[in-house]
Amino acid sequence: MAGDLNPAAATSAGTATVGTLGGASITGGSLPSWATYAVVGGAAALIAAVMAATGSFNLAALLVINTLVSCAVMYGWSRAVEGARKAKNLAATGADAIAAANPGCAIQIAAHSEREIPIYHPMTLLDHSIQGSRP
Repeated sequence: MAGDLNPAAATSAGTATVGTLGGASITGGSLPSWATYAVVGGAAALIAAVMAATGSFNLAALLVINTLVSCAVMYGWSRAVEGARKAKNLAATGADAIAAANPGCAIQIAAHSEREIPIYHPMTLLDHSIQGSRP
């Protein structure tokens, strides 16, 4: 009964099943591995085409604009796809607080959390630990 011990290792018709934590999927709701490449490449092609069509192509401007556009698109796509999964997985742990070093992740988790839960930067927690206080 190895499948009972490790649900992620169980297979059905050659397809691995997804393990769960408190009913919440621990692998669902993720961006595909190719997402970053598609966004950066697609944005670069679109921006380069617009710059070429207007006769104002400049490699430095292309790199700067592509970086800004790609970051904005990836943040929005990630928030829409992954935010709910992150919040569900953290809620399943029953934690009283969350430590998140990435501001984007902290915003996603706060936006999708069903209950009010404090989110701290790890350095804030370290500072309180050193001072012997609670956040």
